[in-house]
Amino acid sequence: MIQICTSLAALALQLTSWNAVIHDVVKACGTTGKSLEALLQFLAVLPEEAYDGRRIILSVSDGLFLANFQDSELSDRIAQLLSSNGNHVLDLLMT
Repeated sequence: MIQICTSLAALALQLTSWNAVIHDVVKACGTTGKSLEALLQFLAVLPEEAYDGRRIILSVSDGLFLANFQDSELSDRIAQLLSSNGNHVLDLLMT
């Protein structure tokens, strides 16, 4: 499960057109049973992937979906994924 969550987190960072990452993963996983374990694992892995700079090496021919990040672009993407969703994740954890 960790490999799947890690891959999904890496995809979420790289797929700049995917703006509702947290919402979509919560919707797909749900918040009960085994799927809750997957959701919590994803939420734990996403910040680790975001701040592990050595993994953000992107080179893809179709620039519409995946991008080569500059430092500022990566910071913006991290803010979009993590900072702007902090309250949503906190609400999930409290329920």
